[in-house]
Amino acid sequence: MKSYSIVYQCGLANVFRLDSAESRTRVLQGSYTECEAFSRGLVEAGATIHVAHCDRAGDIAEVPWIGGAGDLWTAEKHPPRK
Repeated sequence: MKSYSIVYQCGLANVFRLDSAESRTRVLQGSYTECEAFSRGLVEAGATIHVAHCDRAGDIAEVPWIGGAGDLWTAEKHPPRK
């Protein structure tokens, strides 16, 4: 079973495939709505989805993430249920 993370980032979101403990591959970057819908599809296909945030500019592929959707623009965030 594959694992993925939806990571909220300063007004946009990313979906990463978690290949291993040290390896992440971005599969989508876009609006919250787009990434949330994609993540719901992954859940339906049997994947595990983790929710995180990293409220900094730039490429977040190699920096630490914080668990949960975060506090910025919370009314706009609707992460998929695991």
